[in-house]
Amino acid sequence: MLRDHGCRVCEFLNLTVDMNSAPRRALACLFHAAYLFAGAVWSCDFGVIEAPARHAEFFRVSLGFETIGEERLNARVSTVEQLLCVH
Repeated sequence: MLRDHGCRVCEFLNLTVDMNSAPRRALACLFHAAYLFAGAVWSCDFGVIEAPARHAEFFRVSLGFETIGEERLNARVSTVEQLLCVH
């Protein structure tokens, strides 16, 4: 839907992090660097991730993502996922 409205979208894919062992600050720095690269280099308007629903609150509170889709089952890994984006 974002692309239909003329937005440039960066999809952050295939990142797996053990949320119990990785420092939250390190994860936030990783996303911040990716966010800056997507915006400064590729001129993207939005960054989009599909995160496990149980971790969605972390991405909303810590990294400023917003929910843009309903929870759904990811059959490949048998987890419930949430679609999130950041401007």
